[in-house]
Amino acid sequence: MREIIFRGKRTDGGGWVWGSLIQEPHRTRIFTAKDDRSSSLREVLPETVGQFIGEVDKQGTKIFENDIVDFDWDFSNGFEKCREVVKFINGCFCVWESRTDIHVSALDCLVVGNLTDTPELLK
Repeated sequence: MREIIFRGKRTDGGGWVWGSLIQEPHRTRIFTAKDDRSSSLREVLPETVGQFIGEVDKQGTKIFENDIVDFDWDFSNGFEKCREVVKFINGCFCVWESRTDIHVSALDCLVVGNLTDTPELLK
């Protein structure tokens, strides 16, 4: 069975939380069950929410929507190092290589940051 996990940044400045997404009309929360007797429900910033794509990078780090990843791509003139954002496009999670309008497999990527904490990595 596929592991469905969301992450989001807490509204109280407490950092990231991971778990089940609960979207309500005026707030977004993530529920985390730590064990049979302990759980938490934290409000998160909706713009920071991303879903686990079901894959890990080449170092074993879980890849989430809106992660920034590095990868090598074989252009017609040879391999180049690229840096892009993991997105959900046309029904699938992928890395969109903006210069050539192609989808790239996220499996050979390395997570280097995310749009919330390190957007400057895309400059």
